[in-house]
Amino acid sequence: MIPRCDVRLAAPEDAAAWDVFADVHASVPALVSFGWCDAIASVYGIPVLRFLATDRAGAIVGCCPAYVARDGVLYSFRYGLVAMDDAVAAALLAAVRSEADARRIPAALVTSGPVHFAVAGATREKETVVMPIAASGGEMWSALRNKTRNMIRRAERSGCTVRAGRAGDLDAFYRCYARRMLAKGVPIHSREFFAMVLAARPHDTELHIVERDGAIIAGMFLCVGPRRAVYPFAAALPGSDAYAPMQLLMWEALRRCVARRIPLLDMGESSVSGSVHASKVHFGGVAEPMTYYAMACSVTPERSIAQRAHAAAMSAACIGMRILPAPFSTRLGVAVKKCGRLV
Repeated sequence: MIPRCDVRLAAPEDAAAWDVFADVHASVPALVSFGWCDAIASVYGIPVLRFLATDRAGAIVGCCPAYVARDGVLYSFRYGLVAMDDAVAAALLAAVRSEADARRIPAALVTSGPVHFAVAGATREKETVVMPIAASGGEMWSALRNKTRNMIRRAERSGCTVRAGRAGDLDAFYRCYARRMLAKGVPIHSREFFAMVLAARPHDTELHIVERDGAIIAGMFLCVGPRRAVYPFAAALPGSDAYAPMQLLMWEALRRCVARRIPLLDMGESSVSGSVHASKVHFGGVAEPMTYYAMACSVTPERSIAQRAHAAAMSAACIGMRILPAPFSTRLGVAVKKCGRLV
């Protein structure tokens, strides 16, 4: 039984101990690291709150990195609530609620990802898709569906090759990412954010890219942990889908998991009814529930009006991202990203 814990906001001097704890207990350590907090704070200029739970002896028993977005909501990082047991999770969530109340923040959304804590307010309405990892590359290849193997072979026959990213590849990846997301009307991170993320965790954050005819046509950020790997950012240039570069990248991610003996590849959350979710399942993935904890205040008339105005502005911005010339749509996409959930 873990002793009663105290929760406070972490200080810079807690960075090393925080990351040691995350490396052992977090689903994907990179995603809750001190470095990712620094990237969010530095690039987006918004408050980052690192909730740290310690027992009576001062040992860390839980953590939860979070930030206050410009839409007025306090969000945890993805997979952000990390706790040794239900009592620690409850204490961290109580601290999040208290901080939100103190700052007059109207709502908070916290997630522990695939780990479910039996605390008040927990819901399991969202899903990710995971691929179990085989013991060898040959077994992993055999576990894929025939259609998936054919798509990977198509990429190779089309002249696509995959390799680890090198210095200078970030710009090419960012072009793929920005053009793909903006074409869908999806807000984008800045290039500076990706540079800081790579610098923060070089030992477990990898950039993989696909080349064809000497040009980079797709890329993937792969974050690896002891129990699962996840690719939070991946994109191919619009018009390159016929060469199946994303299937080749996912096969490379699976190969990396086999080599590192990581048991699961997390393919990321997506709308259950959407085409992205379907493509992950068709690749061979299995749906897995994700746990969220929502804390909301009563909605005042003023808040309701503000929410409707914000939603209307976001809808208009998404249209602008799709139709404006590239320099303008990129600036708009980055600006809109700052207004909602970041990671």
